[in-house]
Amino acid sequence: MSYLVEEYPAIFKSSAFGVLIVGDDGNLLDYNRKAESILDIPPNQKFSIKDLFPREQSCDKQTFCEGVYHGFNLKNKFISIHYTQVPSENQAYSHYLLITENQDNTLSDEDFETIINTIPGIFYVFTEDGKFIHWNKRFTELSGYSDEEMTYISPIDFFPESYRKEASEAIARVFDTGSASLSSVFLTKDGRAIPHEYFGTKINYLGQICSIGMGIDVTERIEAQNSLKQANKRLSTAQQIAQIGYWEWDWYNQNYLWSDEMYLLCGVPKENGPLQHLDFASRIHRKDLQVLENERKRIVNTLTPGEAEFRFFLPNGEMRYFEVNTSPIIDEKGSFASLEGTIQDITERKAQEAAVSSSNERYELISKATNDAVWDWDISTNEITGNANYLELFGLNRDSIIDEETYFTRIHPDDKERVRANMAEALFSHQKTIIDEYRFKNRKGKYRIILDRSQVFYDDKGMPKRMVGAMQDITSQKKAEEELLNITNRLSLATTSAKLGVFDWNTQKDVLEWNEYMYEIFDVDPSDFDRSFQSWLDCLHPKDLHQFDLISNQELLKRRLLHTHVRVVPFSEEIKYVEIHAILLPDKEGKVYSVIGVCRDISEKVLAEQSINRAIISTQESERFEIGRELHDNAIQVLIAALMNLNHIKEKSNDPATITSIELTKKAINEIRRLSHQLAPSDLGNLAIEDSIRDLLKEMNINNEFLIDYEVDIEPDTWLPDEMKINLYRIVQEQLNNIHKHSKATEIKIDLIIQGQKLVLKTRDNGIGFNMDSNYEGIGINNMGRRVRMFEGDIEINSSHKNGCEIVIQIPIDNLEY
Repeated sequence: MSYLVEEYPAIFKSSAFGVLIVGDDGNLLDYNRKAESILDIPPNQKFSIKDLFPREQSCDKQTFCEGVYHGFNLKNKFISIHYTQVPSENQAYSHYLLITENQDNTLSDEDFETIINTIPGIFYVFTEDGKFIHWNKRFTELSGYSDEEMTYISPIDFFPESYRKEASEAIARVFDTGSASLSSVFLTKDGRAIPHEYFGTKINYLGQICSIGMGIDVTERIEAQNSLKQANKRLSTAQQIAQIGYWEWDWYNQNYLWSDEMYLLCGVPKENGPLQHLDFASRIHRKDLQVLENERKRIVNTLTPGEAEFRFFLPNGEMRYFEVNTSPIIDEKGSFASLEGTIQDITERKAQEAAVSSSNERYELISKATNDAVWDWDISTNEITGNANYLELFGLNRDSIIDEETYFTRIHPDDKERVRANMAEALFSHQKTIIDEYRFKNRKGKYRIILDRSQVFYDDKGMPKRMVGAMQDITSQKKAEEELLNITNRLSLATTSAKLGVFDWNTQKDVLEWNEYMYEIFDVDPSDFDRSFQSWLDCLHPKDLHQFDLISNQELLKRRLLHTHVRVVPFSEEIKYVEIHAILLPDKEGKVYSVIGVCRDISEKVLAEQSINRAIISTQESERFEIGRELHDNAIQVLIAALMNLNHIKEKSNDPATITSIELTKKAINEIRRLSHQLAPSDLGNLAIEDSIRDLLKEMNINNEFLIDYEVDIEPDTWLPDEMKINLYRIVQEQLNNIHKHSKATEIKIDLIIQGQKLVLKTRDNGIGFNMDSNYEGIGINNMGRRVRMFEGDIEINSSHKNGCEIVIQIPIDNLEY
């Protein structure tokens, strides 16, 4: 930067005098080696010319002037210099100084006193045995001691007890090594300890070895340092709280500086140092890279600050939102040098903004959907403004302002005083929210029912200053509530009359709401019922759980409507039959959140149907026995008589037609006899059911079409009523007929066993089966189901295409009457 080297190289390189180049702001821009030697200027530090030596005030920087300076250089060495100030026309600097050191440093006593009294601190000279022989006025003023007292006070007395060892060592170093410095305090007469920086040098003064030195009051500097530390601590704390990091980027040298918070924000260990440019850029969302680069170019070209937002990926993959504020650093030539700025984590703010935006959108949509009349009452001015719906309610134009009285004149006379009283009480008790309903006259002169919700704002003294609210027309809602109340009353009357049980199951909370008839239908004590769905299922017959188990049976949850019949096993052990109708309500995701329905006790209906079924089946059996008997007693006898006549004719004539007729007649007799036996098995009452089924299998498989596996596990003395035996016989008969007609099976497996208190009949075949999802229930299967239900039994059918069919029948036998 040696400006003078280019203009006057001989002057700048001269060893005869020192050269100091000074800028417009008074700061030292450059100097030669001679000046460095005279003033003891340390390298790589910035100084103002006043720091080096003060000049006469009359010596303006734009004038040519000369002078002499007596004082101390930066190493506290006493110097006497002659200076010449030369103003410059070069815009790069203000002026330069030529300085020479006076070889004769001898000063008059008057000059010496003047010099030491102008020193901005205490000055002292004391001998090796600790006797003061010189001091300046600042010393006595600050210490509080008189000049007479100074003659018998030791230098060590100006240090508190805890500092004296360190002070003694510093004094000894002065006399041993020639100089020393010390950061300590200055103890005054009144006991104040003032922070000072001491600088001492050994000299030969008036024929004595002495220490000459000065002390500078550094109270303000220490306070400033402490303030700076506190400020830095508060800044660091604020950065952590606000999640703000500071950074510098030396663009040309590619050097980076990060604050501690930057490492925390970016998830980078501090010991690894700042991320380099490419590493940092690799973690920025690719859609934000170009935006940041464009902003950087703009800042560099225009030298103006800027800001931007970008998405940043932490090492763990988490994405955060950052806001960067960037400022250019400009060098002394006014050119771009580097960048500095801050980065703040705004992820939470972005989330809040998104939530607020979503909330505002919802509010706007709700406001539009509900047509709320929004109003704002400035209580201090008694002016009420509102949105378009509010003004429409009053029949006023957009710029109209309404006062309190205008508002209250529209309220129904029967409601007005109540609304006033409610508002006054709310304001007196400092309520923040007021909700009221009243009738309000609209612009057409008709009263509408209004729901008014308002928020109250109070000043520092607790006085209401503003109210903001929304008026919602709920006239239709009120009418609907009245209609709903009427419907509810009628429904309650209907459910009471029909003794319908009503339920509502909250699937998310697993809480059931029952009316009184539900407890009666399911024979449950309300005090013992925990209102969970599982407790309800515990009331049902185990065989019926699959029809209403909305916990485990996910297929049921896919339905919108559910109609089913279940059996209830109450404590009385008398089975009840209950009809359930329910609607399943799904949420937006399709998950059922509520099941609402009704239950009705249909035990009487079911018992009546069972009675009818018995009558039907009894009639069917009677008809079958009658037809079988008629076939056996009449038709077979006629055929036998015909056969006898044909045999008689055969004896007289060997006609082939006669022989054929005889064979056909015999066959007809056998078929009718077999059919008669099937319709009316005469020995069914005498045989055990397992034997009757075995005979039935033989008759069906007379041509050995099937491979039959028949297993029986029943005690020989097991008693079954004839009614049950004939129905089991008919069930097996129906199953075998279906297998023979439809299944194309080659194997049949039948198990007749007793398990516990149940008779179990299982029939399986290896036929073509059928699809259970289709309507497979024909007359035969319905007849089987009717016969099973006559005895409180269960029938289960399992089949699928090409996988045969299995029918399992279970009939309780623990309550059989002998």
